[in-house]
Amino acid sequence: MGLGKTLQTIAFLAHLKFDLGVGGPHLVVAPLSVLSSWMTELKRFCPGLASVKLHSSDPEERKRLMATISANPEAYDVVVTTFEMAKSPNVHTQLASRAWWRYLIVDEGHALKNDASQVSQALRSFHAAHKLLLTGTPLQNNLHELWALLHFLYEQEFPTSTAFDSAFNLNGKVGSVDNERLAAASRLLQPLMLRRTKGEVEKKLPPKLETTIHCPLSEMQLFWYKRLLLRESAPPRGRSGRTPAADPNPRPRGPPRRRCCATSSRSTRSTPPARAPTGRSSPAY
Repeated sequence: MGLGKTLQTIAFLAHLKFDLGVGGPHLVVAPLSVLSSWMTELKRFCPGLASVKLHSSDPEERKRLMATISANPEAYDVVVTTFEMAKSPNVHTQLASRAWWRYLIVDEGHALKNDASQVSQALRSFHAAHKLLLTGTPLQNNLHELWALLHFLYEQEFPTSTAFDSAFNLNGKVGSVDNERLAAASRLLQPLMLRRTKGEVEKKLPPKLETTIHCPLSEMQLFWYKRLLLRESAPPRGRSGRTPAADPNPRPRGPPRRRCCATSSRSTRSTPPARAPTGRSSPAY
């Protein structure tokens, strides 16, 4: 957020048209929350780019927009739409099969980290000479998400995710992490990704300061943590002393901290709060 990805993309498209003589049309697919920002920035910083917003809640207006764009896509330099419109069957047919785009730009590109999602499958079928992803969080959980983004950009160069999945796999009882392949993945991203940090964008920011504060547990937290740990260490027993096949009272699941906080919260609610004195004495009868 705030790194200037939108403005930098608009400057790049303007450079293609006015400096290199390479026109559109270009398609920008963005979340609905930033759709108006794209249109505002296009009109503010580069009004010479003919842009149109392909989004409307009115079905008749959508048909009119689609008919106008499909009749002559080259009349617009930039077409801005949303993920919902891009995966809609009617709109997807017009944008994917009847139009060829110079650049397909996906804002918040980490939305494509799941290669089996409808949005990812719909955008992969679009005809585009080049593709560009804009994201502030390219990786979150595992390297399979990185492969999904690279597969969208370079489908022939990254056909399968086997190498990425084997390099970083924490699923199952025994996790595996290949540090050499992780380093290779980092080197692979360098020519494919233009990375900008806040320190490079805003020079007046003070240096980052990290302070670690250790907070000891309260008496109630110590009590419930020990109780949960002791309860988990002992196997469940039935009335006859044997381990039952199915526990009639299953234990709560989830991280210990969450269960401990939930248990202590229930314990606190069960005790009625003491009323504060009002300063008036009750009448005598």
